[in-house]
Amino acid sequence: MYGKCGAFGSANALFRQMSELRDEVSWNALLTGLARVGRSEQALSFFEGMQLEAKPSKYTLATLLAGCANVPALGLGKATHGFLIRNGYDVDDVLRGAMVDMYSKCRCFDYAIKVFEEAAATRDLMLWNSMIRGCYRNGRSKEVFELFMAMEDEGVKPDHVTFLGILRACIREGHVELGFQYFSSMSTKYFVLPQVEHYDCMVELYCKYGCLRQLEEFLLLMPFDPPVQMLTRINDASKKYGWRKLGEWAAKRLHE
Repeated sequence: MYGKCGAFGSANALFRQMSELRDEVSWNALLTGLARVGRSEQALSFFEGMQLEAKPSKYTLATLLAGCANVPALGLGKATHGFLIRNGYDVDDVLRGAMVDMYSKCRCFDYAIKVFEEAAATRDLMLWNSMIRGCYRNGRSKEVFELFMAMEDEGVKPDHVTFLGILRACIREGHVELGFQYFSSMSTKYFVLPQVEHYDCMVELYCKYGCLRQLEEFLLLMPFDPPVQMLTRINDASKKYGWRKLGEWAAKRLHE
């Protein structure tokens, strides 16, 4: 509780009083709490202390890597990766995915690629999705499409997270028609039901590149009322590109 509230002075004092009662759960809570708020040096110090009392589980290490990704804290992330290697942990796709995500968010993408390639024989959907997210986060959106084809070649079926990454890559690269093809294939070819986030990506794609006629047609396919964020984007794009009728429609919906 103290860790989640950011009261690490109280958390630290309580933790030290638990000297004979400390277990993996308490270590995990303290380490991830420190990593989450960016206190990576302190987390690294406690991580070293933990190794004297107990062997961290893979769950603890994966959670710590996730905390490093969110800060981001590259130094602590690398230390955790090194600890895994030195101590002979069985690095499964959950850990690899956490490492890929951490290195990607820390803008150390070459390391993410290396981790991904080391798992060539055992890559699951979670790991592929981590790599796809890493590509568009690091300005390498073109590689997303190559990854998707390679993923299919390995017989891994995409999910809604995969397509969210692909559509964001289409936005980055300006692939309007390709974006619609991928969106359409979700339900027709891969039996993945598009969610609000996927519709929002398509609206952003059409608005960003001024394809408002296609946007009007796309809105007719939408099985729900556009939320405020979507309507605002449509209204702004209509003003920018002089698409008066669509803009009036969006403005009216915004004021209902």
